Amino acid sequence: MRSAERQAEIDAELDAAAGRRRQWRPSLSPDEELKVADILRDNSFRKSIPGAEVQAKDVRKLRPGTWLNDEILNFYAVMLNKCAGLLSPLR
Repeated sequence: MRSAERQAEIDAELDAAAGRRRQWRPSLSPDEELKVADILRDNSFRKSIPGAEVQAKDVRKLRPGTWLNDEILNFYAVMLNKCAGLLSPLR
């Protein structure tokens, strides 16, 4: 395939993928705010996914004005990796 044709194909795939991009909401709903508040108060909170785990002390690092720790970053990276695997048919 010629270079210009391949570039046009890539551009078309990117345009199609752009329409499927997640649109982030500006804020949480009141129910979501309550759930977050409950999680932040729950000292026994723990969430595991294959390859990563976060606990209550880690989640509290998501509050404004605090430093993130490696567990939060690892958890997020594993989630991104999983999402990338789900999107692999787009490639």
